[in-house]
Amino acid sequence: MSEENGSKVAEKPKEENVAATATTTTTAATETTAAARDQPLLEDDKEKESTAINRREIYKCRMYENEFPNPDDLVMVRVNRISEICAFVSLLEYNNKEGIIMLSEISRRRMRSINKHIRIGKEEVLQVLRVDKDKGYIDLSKKNVVEDDIEACRLKYMKARTVHSIMANVATNQDEPKMSLEELYKMVGWPLYEKYGHAYESFKKAAAGEDIFEGLNTSIPLTEAIKDLLLKTIKHRLGSQPVKVQADIQVTCFTYEGIDAIKPALKAGMAVGTEEHPVKVQLVSSPEYILTTSCTDPDFGIALLRKAIEEIKVEIKRHGGDCVVKADARTLEGKLDSKDVIS
Repeated sequence: MSEENGSKVAEKPKEENVAATATTTTTAATETTAAARDQPLLEDDKEKESTAINRREIYKCRMYENEFPNPDDLVMVRVNRISEICAFVSLLEYNNKEGIIMLSEISRRRMRSINKHIRIGKEEVLQVLRVDKDKGYIDLSKKNVVEDDIEACRLKYMKARTVHSIMANVATNQDEPKMSLEELYKMVGWPLYEKYGHAYESFKKAAAGEDIFEGLNTSIPLTEAIKDLLLKTIKHRLGSQPVKVQADIQVTCFTYEGIDAIKPALKAGMAVGTEEHPVKVQLVSSPEYILTTSCTDPDFGIALLRKAIEEIKVEIKRHGGDCVVKADARTLEGKLDSKDVIS
């Protein structure tokens, strides 16, 4: 018994030594990390850090010439956080300027759960109520925004985002000394907005081979190097790449004909398509269907699907059914499944 107690007593100092060693090792590692953090950056590291900072600064710029939106404008925002009385959002078209929407401006109806109307991380279309440029305050509202306004604003934003991506690419790949993205917008981007209504329209013309720079009123002279790089980037991005367009519909018929009425109605919508721009129908789950097409002109694709939906409505109503648009025609970035329910 005494030998067993003796062995336990002998083991205890070993455990203490191990713990002391571990503590010493941890302390030494912490001191080493702190010392490394305090070490001055090498020239290569300084250059890398400076390059990363410059690259971030290049991309910082609003999409439009006005620094702030005007009252009653529709803007695309991303919801960042929600408090008890308001939600804070970033205005995506205005270099992520912060805006506020009071909970009383979210919906006309009584809200049982705010998450059903607005969620963190979601992109929303909101209306500008008030702007205080001196203090940087932007008050927003959602309750007066209708579906048609949402689609128009989303389309405008998608076009502006495409323009912004092309301009940022030019700003990144230009020769030294590099201009900032804002300077590049002043040189060519915003003058194209003024001349064509939207710079995206001018980019489409440039991709088709038209001269978009003739008669352009610029405050900063447009260099040949920037012009060539911009045209090269536009043709690479917009030249021959088709855009996918989709619309979501719900088709029902509760009369005796049932599915026998739905199939010809969907075929009537498909008949609107052409050999170059076919309209395809995909079953999601009855009675939900997706209409898709692909073309180089997004506006043409959207108009084509809207016409197809009208044909479906006319045909299905002849048989006592109905067609409801769940999501209007809009452009998509991802690939779509090409399975058709009707051949």
